Amino acid sequence: LNNNLSLNDLLDDGNIKKILLPSFAEQAANQMKFMLQLLKELFDLRVKNPEFKFAPSDYAIIELLQALYDKHPKQQASEPQQTKLIPSRLYAALISALKSELDDFNANADAIVELFRQRKLDPRFALPECHASSYKDSVAWKGIMAQYGLNSWFKSRSIANWLDLYAYISEVQSAAKYWIHLFTGMRANEARHLPADAYTTMKAGGADIHILRGYTSKIAGQNQTETFWMTAEIIEKGVIAA
Repeated sequence: LNNNLSLNDLLDDGNIKKILLPSFAEQAANQMKFMLQLLKELFDLRVKNPEFKFAPSDYAIIELLQALYDKHPKQQASEPQQTKLIPSRLYAALISALKSELDDFNANADAIVELFRQRKLDPRFALPECHASSYKDSVAWKGIMAQYGLNSWFKSRSIANWLDLYAYISEVQSAAKYWIHLFTGMRANEARHLPADAYTTMKAGGADIHILRGYTSKIAGQNQTETFWMTAEIIEKGVIAA
């Protein structure tokens, strides 16, 4: 951009020596490493496919870049590492706690979903004890929870009415969202716009690749641009809960 050149023009031999090499020499070692790897791969493609021109034409250029990289001071194994934003033990504890929360919810989710279905059909369904007695056709909260086998589990979580249950559902929503962040790295807005059937797998090289299909908010996407995130099978429990 600064030199008003296309990437193709930048890889012209003259521009590589005049512009790219001096810029490359000023980069940090890690940036040098990735750029060098990229240019080597591009050069290999050009060797194998002569019609492919988007690469340096002479390996001498790669050797110059390699020489610059080799002279750059590298971090030694004995040097202190940057302090992690979240200590490993706390990070592990967070993952473990979220897993327990999601597994616990998923094990009882069918019964909870049925509660909400019945509540939608009948506003007097599972009223608190103090209100249920006012209606002949109403069954109190405790009796309904016993029917669905939720009494002891709800008691352990201090869920004694619909307000408590709504609060718990909000907690699970947050846990599911954090779980999706942990194993994809997507933005908060992208996680909120995931479709219900986002999780899927595809075959690649004989292996199952786990992905989430959704919409990106990068650049001007505004959650309108379809994309996908690579993830791991463990993501599924968060998607199911969500």
